Formats: sequence, C-alpha cells, structure tokens
Amino acid sequence: MSRSNPADRETRVLSAALVLLPVLFNLICLYPELSISRRSLNDNVFHFVASQRMSQALTSGENPVDAWLGEFSAGYPLWRSYQPVPHLATGIAFKVTAPFMQPWTVFLLINYLLLSFLPVCFYALARSLGMGRLASGAAAALSIAASEADQFARFG
Repeated sequence: MSRSNPADRETRVLSAALVLLPVLFNLICLYPELSISRRSLNDNVFHFVASQRMSQALTSGENPVDAWLGEFSAGYPLWRSYQPVPHLATGIAFKVTAPFMQPWTVFLLINYLLLSFLPVCFYALARSLGMGRLASGAAAALSIAASEADQFARFG
C-alpha cells in the first residue's frame, strides 16, 4: 500500500474545490429557475414540448426518434435532424415521475441540475483532453465566468 504524496493530495483537494465551488455557486444563483413558477418564453418552450412528444411516442409504441412534432409550423419529424437523446431522457423522466410530479416541474429540475453541474463536465472534458488536475479545475471554475459585465444582474 503506497502513501500518497502530500503535494499530490493538495493538488487533488484544490482541483476538487475548483470544481465544487462553481457547482455550489450555480446551485445557489440558478435557484430562481426553480422557485419562480412562470414559464419562460425561451428555448424551454420548444424543448418541453419536444420532450412531451417523445414521452407520448414512448407510451403509444411509436418509434420515438421518428415521431411527428406537429406543434410547430406545419410539423415535422424533429429527431431526423436534431439530437434525440436529451428529449428521450427527459421523456423517460416524465413517465417515471408521472405519479407524483408534473412534467413541467420535472423539466425545470432537470434543466436546473444540468446547468448547475456544468463545471463537472468542463473538468471531465479537460481531463479527457490530457490536461492536469489543476488546469482542469481552472477550466471548471472558468465555466461560470461572466461573458458580459452585467451578466450576473440578469435572471437565469
């Protein structure tokens, strides 16, 4: 059994902090996404309806990746030209949680968690590209950096 190097242990702790602090920041700052009950008129409308349609396709025995999405324009088979996995996963979550949660609540919770844990994805990506722990932790920490001066004053 080998003892870990104290410098290596410090690097691990620091890189973990560089990932966990932005996640905590996101969990706190993005909480209004859950607590405000109005429906936002942005891409969420499209993705929610698409997830609902995917859920309906799963229930009715249709091919979920060839389902017709008729709510927009004249309708079209969305998943022939758009990634189906996010809507499929959300549609399955709708089915699993149907007895005790409304679909919109499930959608908002999934959206909130995905946005909050985005720094973990940046860390994993940087590590998979061969970057060290500290550099990957810095990538995770920078994932929440503001792109404009007043970005943190806005909702969402």
